[in-house]
Amino acid sequence: MTRLFLDCEWAGTLDSELVSLALVDEAGRHRSYSEVNPLPKQPTEWVRAVVYPLLEHGYAAHQKVDFTLALRTFLAQFEDPFVLFDCRSDGVLFGDALCGFDLPDTVLARLPPPPRVSQTSIARDDVRGASNSISASIPSMLATSAMQASMLRPCDGHLRPC
Repeated sequence: MTRLFLDCEWAGTLDSELVSLALVDEAGRHRSYSEVNPLPKQPTEWVRAVVYPLLEHGYAAHQKVDFTLALRTFLAQFEDPFVLFDCRSDGVLFGDALCGFDLPDTVLARLPPPPRVSQTSIARDDVRGASNSISASIPSMLATSAMQASMLRPCDGHLRPC
């Protein structure tokens, strides 16, 4: 099992429009980072002022089909990926991206199938700390993930089939 730590940014108050998704393994050797292109057009003012200026754009910006392909390709290198996240919305947005957002079946049929992924939500409220950056959250997440299983709240276990 390879534990991967997930962090997402989203554009609105409903947590339904993905902006970016980052995954890193606990050793910090394997990383994936993607941004949605085009970005959501009506983000909250906070997202527009704070999140959008921090985005990398360029190589990290992907249209939905390429975003899903990059995510599936990254996850396929692990025998048994186990994704941990501290915000339930991150898990939902991750599942949407892995399953191809709202892309038509004809487009999804050209992509490799999604790998089987287990996931769980870290129940502690203080994992995110002062920064929303995944790299700043990793030490806290590592410490939290080492706690007893009773400290973890299962989310969906294995992701729903896409």
